[in-house]
Amino acid sequence: MKDDIRKEYLIKRSNIKDRNNKDNNIYNKIINLKIYKESKVIALYNSMSTEVDTKKLIEYSLNKQKIVLLPKVINNKMIFVRINNNTKYIKSNFGVEEPINVKAYNSKIDLMLVPLVVFDETCNRIGYGKGYYDRYLNNKNINTIGIAYEEQKYSIIPQEEHDIKLDQIITDKKVYYKK
Repeated sequence: MKDDIRKEYLIKRSNIKDRNNKDNNIYNKIINLKIYKESKVIALYNSMSTEVDTKKLIEYSLNKQKIVLLPKVINNKMIFVRINNNTKYIKSNFGVEEPINVKAYNSKIDLMLVPLVVFDETCNRIGYGKGYYDRYLNNKNINTIGIAYEEQKYSIIPQEEHDIKLDQIITDKKVYYKK
């Protein structure tokens, strides 16, 4: 069932129009959040093709002197590595630009933005199906925010035992909170 929902919403997301305005709307909501302003260590991700664009947020966060982390998958395990304005990237097997450096950041993360394909209004999500974020977030106390277009909202996402609910989901239209 999740695979069918994922496939349907990947197509739906690829047909979303007016991305620039929607991306800017989401970006402005994030940088004005109290949790974002107070966070010193932020885990982000390099957005791919039809995802909400995160490049501007990465740049802004670096310029605000925040410690910015990006994910990297090594041996089927996701780690986060610190980046700066000079970081070099390589395209992963998934098509994601990952930092070349491989030293895992092992200190506390204040805020993590989590990619998603589909969400519901209680902050459940469906990602890309590999479970990297669910495994990483298991037994960790990190504030999590998913970012998406409002068109990615689904009625009720079926949950499994290993699924981790996000604290918030921010769209171009609304902010949803974990229930």
